[in-house]
Amino acid sequence: MSPELQFVIEAACLVGVMLLAAVSNALIGSKPLTRSTWLRFGGLLIPALLWLYIAGRGSTMFAIVAGTCLFAAVLVVLVLGFTAGWRLVRRGGWNPMERQVANNFAGAGLFGLMAVACLIFGVLSLIEWQQGSANQQQYEKAPICSATVSDACLVRSQATVVRKWAERSSGPHWVEVRIADRTQDIQVETALNVWEAIVDGQVVELTSWKGQVAAVTAPGVGTMQTADSPQFLGFLGLAFVGVSAFAFLLFLAGGVMFGLKAWAATKGVDPETLAA
Repeated sequence: MSPELQFVIEAACLVGVMLLAAVSNALIGSKPLTRSTWLRFGGLLIPALLWLYIAGRGSTMFAIVAGTCLFAAVLVVLVLGFTAGWRLVRRGGWNPMERQVANNFAGAGLFGLMAVACLIFGVLSLIEWQQGSANQQQYEKAPICSATVSDACLVRSQATVVRKWAERSSGPHWVEVRIADRTQDIQVETALNVWEAIVDGQVVELTSWKGQVAAVTAPGVGTMQTADSPQFLGFLGLAFVGVSAFAFLLFLAGGVMFGLKAWAATKGVDPETLAA
């Protein structure tokens, strides 16, 4: 995809999200669309488009912009859906108190969905982490293959560094090595000080397990775990479990707060007094 086409798609995504936000604010908020509203959105949109055109090019930025816009659009649509559902259930006037009830109900529904999503992701991450822990234990206890190569042993082989590179300063970090008459790209995830120390033409040792390179060792320097290493994947799965648990509690608390404010508003109590 050409950079010009990427910029057009990014611009369309930003314009679409801001238009959706402006219209939804008028539908569920108390303020109508005015010239000042459009000026505020334009003041945000124009600098964003200029930045994307000048410095925000590339496939990574394209994926970030498109993904963020899609996520924001889904959130706005969900809020509108919950608000519309509340209005269908409680037919009547659209006074300020009813508007607060609907908005808080939408917030509770949105936070509830996010909490459920985090819970599901956390359970899946826990299952993956348990499987990764079992693989890690097998990997750490696996002997070096002698004559017969199998999934129950580790394969050691020599390779020559062809080049190394990083997509950006924070990663990912890669090493291209030559093994016999073929080359292979390996993504390393740990011991980046070792990655910085290796040079083109250097001989390194590859440790493979179940057909995947799990570690790259530079003799006298250190060992780097790769993206296919059971040791790295086990740590990554545990991190996902922790983040999912924290996000679940956070979204659950937000959903309960919005739910209480919606319930209070149905009883004629101003929800803003609960947040004070």
